[in-house]
Amino acid sequence: MEQNHHIIRNGIKLIGITLVVFAFMKWALPMVLPFFIAYFLACLIKREKKEKRWPLVVTAMIAALVLFLIGVLCYFLSREFEELWSRRNELLQWKGAASSGLVGQLYTKLIEKFSAEEITEQLAERLTTSFDGAGGALGGFVAVAVTLVAAALMVKDYDLLQEFLRKNTIGHVIVSLAKDLSVAGGDYLKAQGQIMLIVTATCVVSLWLVGNPYALLEGIVIGICDALPFIGTSLVFLPWAAVMFFRKNFAKGLYYLFLAGLTSLLRQFLEPKLIGQRVGANPLVVLISIYLGLQIYGIWGVVLGPASAFLIWEIYRFT
Repeated sequence: MEQNHHIIRNGIKLIGITLVVFAFMKWALPMVLPFFIAYFLACLIKREKKEKRWPLVVTAMIAALVLFLIGVLCYFLSREFEELWSRRNELLQWKGAASSGLVGQLYTKLIEKFSAEEITEQLAERLTTSFDGAGGALGGFVAVAVTLVAAALMVKDYDLLQEFLRKNTIGHVIVSLAKDLSVAGGDYLKAQGQIMLIVTATCVVSLWLVGNPYALLEGIVIGICDALPFIGTSLVFLPWAAVMFFRKNFAKGLYYLFLAGLTSLLRQFLEPKLIGQRVGANPLVVLISIYLGLQIYGIWGVVLGPASAFLIWEIYRFT
């Protein structure tokens, strides 16, 4: 009997914590997020000051090397983009397709849409109506400004702030939760970055193997699409394969189908494994939290889902 009461009590506590975390993530987080980011930046700045830094020469050499590699990458990307843009009308044409047919008309419309004149007109039209989003942009600038000012003030009074949080029970709990969450969040983002890098490299190499002259540019774009929820590589490779089949290039069509399946399986295999290992959670739990996060929070559920699950568990352990 007592065991049943214990299970019921823990179940009610878990449901209550879940509802509180949901309400916080849904409504309170957007209001307090600038101050959480400011506190994280303040801690980061103070930690950098305490830690021993590399010699200036070594730091400068590493920075120069990174900038050089970024420059080389941007150079090749710009070359591919310029060539691709100069051939846009040629690439959109489908030889052998009757202009009166449905597919021929579709390609004609695409060529018109990608013409320089049409794009210039659309850009001018959007610029004239861009003031509608000025309020949202202003809100974003205000949030950034508040974050930077708050971070500067927290750095200035960092010791007093830490002492206040240590003496305050609620503050101590919040700081402990924030530290655990920041570590788990950093590990989560690192894992996502690794997955994106692996998928991007797979796309670039795979496209290069079939002689695609824009393998670097298209591989990076497809890798970015893979990191976005509800998009993925299949949204690129499947239509691409369909076009190849329409062109009766069955070898490339099958190859792109294979790449769609390979990259999807690669992410499904790596995501639970890497994120589970980084965060220290069961891969199945991570996968469920991502799925539920997408259903509840929308596109931001990729981050908020695992963050909510971790926060629920940490609060449950504290109480």
